[in-house]
Amino acid sequence: MSSIQRFFVGVLAIVILLVAVLVTRTLGFTSKQIEVSEAEIAAIDTEAVAERLARGIRHRTISHSLEGPVEAEAFEALHAQLVRDFPRVHDALERETVAEWSLLYTWRGRRPDEPAVLLLAHQDVVPVDPNSIDAWTHPPFEGVVADGFVWGRGAIDDKGSMFAILEAVEALVSLGFEPERTLLLAFGHDEEIGGDQGATSIANLLKQRGEKVDFVLDEGGAVTLDTISIVQDPVAVVGVAEKGMASIALTVRSAGGHSSMPPPQSAVGIMAAAIAALEANPMPGRIDGTVDVMLDHLGPELDFPLKLVMANRWLFGPLLSAAFAAEPTLDAMQRTTTAATVFNGGVKPNVLPSRVDAVVNFRVLPGDSVEDVRQHVLRTIDDERIEVRVMDANREPSAIAPIDSPAFEAIRATISSHFPSAIVTPYLVVGGTDSRYFGGLTDNIYRFMPFEFTARDRERMHGTDERIAIHTLTRAIAFYRALIERTAGAAFQSD
Repeated sequence: MSSIQRFFVGVLAIVILLVAVLVTRTLGFTSKQIEVSEAEIAAIDTEAVAERLARGIRHRTISHSLEGPVEAEAFEALHAQLVRDFPRVHDALERETVAEWSLLYTWRGRRPDEPAVLLLAHQDVVPVDPNSIDAWTHPPFEGVVADGFVWGRGAIDDKGSMFAILEAVEALVSLGFEPERTLLLAFGHDEEIGGDQGATSIANLLKQRGEKVDFVLDEGGAVTLDTISIVQDPVAVVGVAEKGMASIALTVRSAGGHSSMPPPQSAVGIMAAAIAALEANPMPGRIDGTVDVMLDHLGPELDFPLKLVMANRWLFGPLLSAAFAAEPTLDAMQRTTTAATVFNGGVKPNVLPSRVDAVVNFRVLPGDSVEDVRQHVLRTIDDERIEVRVMDANREPSAIAPIDSPAFEAIRATISSHFPSAIVTPYLVVGGTDSRYFGGLTDNIYRFMPFEFTARDRERMHGTDERIAIHTLTRAIAFYRALIERTAGAAFQSD
């Protein structure tokens, strides 16, 4: 055999071996979904449920800004409504007001030494852009029930969750359910501006009391219907971590002067070049950590070609990362993202500005840090004329919650029984939630709202025509009721 023949035989052998490895790994890439019986949804007075949420939306519990006023009358009116609408909750549970407007409910279990179940939601909502009012199908704070939806600001984010939780507890009390382990409900009042008063104070209060918590469930994930393009089935994403945040302030100072005699590069030009460099050179993407776990759960459910890619990320990782980079929703899960959000400078068309300021916001991937972001900015800009400062109110990424805990298994089983067609997977929350303040109480912090969302629904959250389908709301009530029975009842065993 000639040397050329031996070469091609060797190449063929390598190819055959590679194909065998790829196929073997793919065949061994088995489903991580669990089989549970589909839940029987108890009859619910949908009209009454929808109307109670609609009334809650009519209270303008808006978080304007860190410096802005608290809408005290709106919060007081909402609290009074909760007492009227959920009388059994307020008879059976202890309610405390924390940090003036946040609420903490305690349903003490028969085994008080067992760690508690803690469900979170928030009362506050984001403002409505005055320029968008005419584009709303129904006014944002009228709480209209029409066409199978409850319309208004907060219907999804996050009064929908809060009312669904309270509806579930009201029903359980009426049926005579008594929890074995304590159930805590915490409803902050300032989540939309960071939760520095509400959730922080509740978490500190629980820590001071020495309250033991088995797990926390907050908003963050949902049942997505068309968000992940490679998956045809609904996907229930359960947040097991959330990204951090770093805002970097950039400043350029110059002598200024008349625009008729400009320098080779103005302060605006220097800043524009810096922003362009940061956008063109984002921090590296990584298919690891929470993304790896998500793909381990999604991959086995895909058609064979995509399943082969997911099962062999050791080979196809760079291609997969490039594919993620082409889709902003997926790219945000694999890297620390870069977003220029503020740019200020100049006072007149014919005057060179003596100072230009900009802010670039980074959402920090677990494994990166705020300091990593600062160093990346310095390296990428590499211009001594630009001052770089890390702004206040930054946060590091959260810890990653375990997916082998009894708490996660209970959440996953409850999702599968109430959304039987959905693929359940852990994932990374790219925004921020109140849950991050409760890290000192438990490692088991999860983020999931039992709502079905399309991509358009997600746009409505802080945008125009926020609404929730009544059938989604009633299914959420059933989910919370089942989860409470499963985790606060006698059968649940914690770590």
